Amino acid sequence: MTRRRRSALALLVAAVALGGGACAGADDAGSGDGALLEGIVGACPDAAAFFEERLWRPILSTKCVACHHEDGLAGHTRLVLWDETREGWLEHDFAAVARLATEDVDGTPLLLLKPSGLDPRGHTGGALVQAGTALYADFAAFAQKVAGDCGGAPAVCEAGPVLGARLLRRLDHTELRNTVRDLLGVDVAVLDGLAPDEVEDGYTNNAAALTVKGLLADQYREAAEALGAAAVAERLDALVPCGPAARDRTCAVGFIADFGLRAFRRPLTDEDIGRYLAIYDLAAEDGFGSGIAWVITAMLQSPGFLYRSELGKRDEAAGDGVFALTDWEIATALSYLFWGTTPDEALLEAAGRGELATEAGFSRELARLAADPRAEATMARFAEQWLGTGRLAFVARDPVAYEALTPAVREAMAGQMARVMEAAYADGETLADLLLSRRSFLDPELAALYGVTLPEGGGDAAGFAPVDLSESAYGGLLRLGSVLTVHALPASSSPIHRGKFVRERLLCVDLQPPPPGLVADPPSADPTKSTRERYEAHATDERCATCHHLMDPIGFGFERFDGIGRWRADDGGHAIDDAGVVREMPDAGDVPFTGVEGLSELLAGSDVAARCYLRQWVRFGTGARDGACQVDALWAGFEAAGGALAAAPRVIAEAPGFTRRRGGVGEMDTLADGVWSVPEDPPDPVVTEPDPTVGAGSDALTVTVHETTNWGSGYCRQVEVQNPTGGTVTWELVLDAPGSLTTVWNAVSDDVSEGRRRFR
Repeated sequence: MTRRRRSALALLVAAVALGGGACAGADDAGSGDGALLEGIVGACPDAAAFFEERLWRPILSTKCVACHHEDGLAGHTRLVLWDETREGWLEHDFAAVARLATEDVDGTPLLLLKPSGLDPRGHTGGALVQAGTALYADFAAFAQKVAGDCGGAPAVCEAGPVLGARLLRRLDHTELRNTVRDLLGVDVAVLDGLAPDEVEDGYTNNAAALTVKGLLADQYREAAEALGAAAVAERLDALVPCGPAARDRTCAVGFIADFGLRAFRRPLTDEDIGRYLAIYDLAAEDGFGSGIAWVITAMLQSPGFLYRSELGKRDEAAGDGVFALTDWEIATALSYLFWGTTPDEALLEAAGRGELATEAGFSRELARLAADPRAEATMARFAEQWLGTGRLAFVARDPVAYEALTPAVREAMAGQMARVMEAAYADGETLADLLLSRRSFLDPELAALYGVTLPEGGGDAAGFAPVDLSESAYGGLLRLGSVLTVHALPASSSPIHRGKFVRERLLCVDLQPPPPGLVADPPSADPTKSTRERYEAHATDERCATCHHLMDPIGFGFERFDGIGRWRADDGGHAIDDAGVVREMPDAGDVPFTGVEGLSELLAGSDVAARCYLRQWVRFGTGARDGACQVDALWAGFEAAGGALAAAPRVIAEAPGFTRRRGGVGEMDTLADGVWSVPEDPPDPVVTEPDPTVGAGSDALTVTVHETTNWGSGYCRQVEVQNPTGGTVTWELVLDAPGSLTTVWNAVSDDVSEGRRRFR
């Protein structure tokens, strides 16, 4: 570390606790792992992807592998897992878990009994997956796939409320930008270059996917330093609670307590304040502003800021394994659900008074947040990710075939989309209304593109006017230019892309990628055939037919619209056949339709699409993979709200699962608790001396180790390495870190001995 005078290095160390991270058990894998996987995938093509996305990533790789590896505490059991660095890990781990699904006790697969703690023979790791949760449903679905039932949905949901798992959710980049903007009031462009968030199910805020790798950790550090400096340079008077004449250590304590409350979305403990005051003391040698800048920099890198706590406190009245979110956690959950940013002052004050744990206080704040204009931006963000239209600005199009798709037209399509969705939410429209509506908004660019005459009187400041498209070929969600443009190919329309869009985003049927080694290029151009004729011939390959028979017949219904959403009378001189079929509709079988209007009417008349819309909101709003049980539990409330599009987040918030979580009975309570206060005499930080035998200059450092979170089966620790000297120090530290290390920020690490690691 080379910074002059002082430097604070924040390390986030997440490790699975010994004895608490086991999930199940299995014999050593045999040599037929690949054959077993191929056999199951042959019957259920999505089984491998389902295993990786729904079991491996959320829990097997984060909790189970810590003990269930060859040298782990559960290395002698029937389940031994490999990590992803080992060749063949997927085949091996898939087979090991699949074998557990074939064993049962009184008819229940061992794969369900072990992680849920229901095996009569016990499970050392305890109950990690609660019956009735989405994760439990995914385990059950995988067991069904192993048995050859590819439907994958649990037959019966558990009685009672469906509660999600306890989570620490990293802010995605949009939430981070919004939060920093609202906290500091400075330009947040420095955050625009962060490594992209991983997209899961079309959304950027899936909790399991939001990991932190080395590049992002470095970018967080650089951004935090820039933002801390900018905040002090531009807004110091607005941020600190005292005037220039009183800017001393006492003022800094007040700032740390106040800003820390808003940054961490909970009151800081005396220990928290002491740690940040130590940073201030070191940096304030260069002045008060320097001390405040480095406090901000440190806080913006803290897990308490970057992660949202949804851990809760043990709810004894509700039974073992149920945790109730604290008022501070409820405030945070509400604010990010409706506004995509940190709680405002009123919400924090309500949390401080303990009002959010009451029905009246919760309902009052929920109604306030839902009615606030900031909720409109979140609704628009959801719609962009749900429909995929966030890609509109940069999807590639042939400049000759689609010369009309200028930057101005793209911008106009985005503006139309935003106004259509805003009006639908404001007017209480349902999904059926949105699909069938002939009301839209056009500016001169779009009116010219579609050959529609704008009404007299002009439009809004951007030139958009409400129009009735009843006498045109346009109108409704599926005929929006933005939707049709992003779901097409660069040089043509695409029945595959448009059919896949409807199947996955409006019917919630997840389709798997093509089999490995299969060339999945679209059919080549052939001027002697229509687009439909080319695609019908393309889909005759048996390896393609499994998915294409679900997509293409839907996509053919869009053939009246070209690659940028313009209506066309023919397809390059060929007659257009826009008859389509939605295959395997639940309770309806194969349902024919004609054209986009017919498809819109079909979807509008079915609960399947409305349920899918609610499921998409569950995915977006909770950051978790949903199961059928969650949507079933919310459906009655959504129906009671008339199925209004804007009701979905309110229904999610009003469900018991929003303020309750399930976890292991031995897990610890959240740190997001307590009453806000400013200590008169904050304690000194707890100091752990470094090992003087390692590292050149390490003995000159001050090292603080703080356990920020412990949820029983894992923990997070923040380590601050401070260089009080005036020179450059090359350092190494050896610290106790029991368990399996999953994430390290701002350092590299390797094992020294059992439970001890070297950081440098």
